[in-house]
This record gives sequence, structure tokens and C-alpha cells, in this order.
Amino acid sequence: MNSIKDSLSEISRKYRFVVDEMINNKNCGLNYTIKLSLKILNDIKDILQDEVIYVMFSGGKDSLVLLDLVLKVFPAELVKVVFIEVTENTHEKNVKYVHKIINDYYNIPRGNFIHLRRDVGFYDLVTMYGWPGPRRRWCMTEYKKRVINSYFKKTHEHKPVVLVGTKAGDSSKRASKIKLDGIFLNRDWGCYTVRPIIHFSTKQIYEYIRMNNIPICELYYELGESGNCIYCPFIQRRDYYLKLYKLYPEWIYKMIRTEIMVRKGKPFLRGSKKISFRDILGHKIYNSIVKEHL
Repeated sequence: MNSIKDSLSEISRKYRFVVDEMINNKNCGLNYTIKLSLKILNDIKDILQDEVIYVMFSGGKDSLVLLDLVLKVFPAELVKVVFIEVTENTHEKNVKYVHKIINDYYNIPRGNFIHLRRDVGFYDLVTMYGWPGPRRRWCMTEYKKRVINSYFKKTHEHKPVVLVGTKAGDSSKRASKIKLDGIFLNRDWGCYTVRPIIHFSTKQIYEYIRMNNIPICELYYELGESGNCIYCPFIQRRDYYLKLYKLYPEWIYKMIRTEIMVRKGKPFLRGSKKISFRDILGHKIYNSIVKEHL
């Protein structure tokens, strides 16, 4: 299996320059962007031959584009899709959408769809650990890394290859890391991770979805997010939480109830300033919720 690791590292070096150029060049056309991803995927297919490839799928737009591209290169019987539900923090519409898109839209073979979740709820851990944040992303460890490592440890003697839909354009920090890591990330997870759409922009993601007429999760129209993580320390838009309060108020009640229980720290961080749900929602709405529902 070391040869697979070496081969993936070689692919990463092969595409590092062109990927870096595309990340910096905002004028690259969608067709060229797609072709590069397909070249990367075909190179991975040549390495794996008839071995299974894993695709992480959250129900979000980026992983949706990744999955669609993968199925243009790999036969469906060799594609295993992994969905991780963040217990008590993933919206039920996200879960239903994932099952529908995998089973009905793409017709992924029975047994090739893996739905994973931990028994312990997200908000229970918040009361134990405090709120996660940019410098303290324990949620990734507890609900992604721990879960996927446990699964692969039980099912694989050697590390499998897993594709993820991360994009450099999502943050300047991530873009700077790409220059060091390339598209292959050999981190301390129980798998080898490759990022074939790292050079896509968010605009191109939406263009690809429209061009291929792929259905997206209903929550994008309602909340502007996929709903895989209803609370996220990186979602700090007031309009998001106001829409959530209007459409699914029980989620807001749960978050504020948890915030009251967690004496140390606040749910959000902007620079060095800690932000509460009172700050996000506004005092009038927050006070009304606490008075009438908590």
C-alpha cells in the first residue's frame, strides 16, 4: 500500500503548479476547471485499477459536484459514498436528501452507501467541552475523524483512498495550505485523502449544478446552507439564524438553551471578540425567546 501513497504524492506534485495557477487566476472557464478534475480522477483510477474509491458526501453543493464528477470516471459499483450525520446537529431534511440523491438519483448500489453517526449528541458534548471554534474544532475530531477512523479500522487492513470536496477558495488559510500540501493530504486519519475539486470556485460549483441540472438540498433555498451542521461556528450570518428561527424555531431554542448551560465561552468568535446568540439575533428577539420558550 505504500506504492499507492507514493503514487498519490506523485499525482499531487504533477498537478500542484496548475492547481495553484487556477486558484490564483479567477478567470479560468468552467470547462477547463472540469477537465482538470477529470484528469485527476482518471489518474487516481489508473492507480487503484479495480479497487474501491470512497467519496465523502455531506449533502452539500461541493460534495455533490465531486460525487457527480467521480461517477463520470468510476463505475458505480466501485464507488462507496460515506455520509456522516452529526448527531442532533444535522437537519432531518439533509438526511432525507442524502438518502434520496444516493438511492434514487444516482442509484448507488445497495451496500455502497455508508451512513455513519455517533451515539452521543452534539449539544451534549458542547455542554462538556464548550463551543467549538476556529482554533478549537473538536467537532471535526469527535464527529468526523473519530467516526471515519473507527469505520475504516473495522473494515480495512490498509488505508483506503477517500475523495473530499474541499475548495481552496473557501478560506485564505486553506488556500495557503494547498501550496504546501497539494491535492493529496496524508493526514493522521485512517485513509489517504485527495481533493479533486480544490480549484473550483463557489460560482463554478453553482454553474456546474445548473449545467447538469442536479437537484440540491431544499435547505439551500430555505436557509442558504446544506443543513449537515445546523450550528456551525463559521456560520455567523444574522439572516441565517433569523430564517432558522422563522422556519425551524426548535433549533434556535436548543442552541440558546445550550448556550445558557455552557458557562464558559460563547458560540461565536470574530477576531478576538466573543459573540453570543443575543448578538446574532438581536436583543428583542433573543429576550422574547428566553421569556416565552425557555
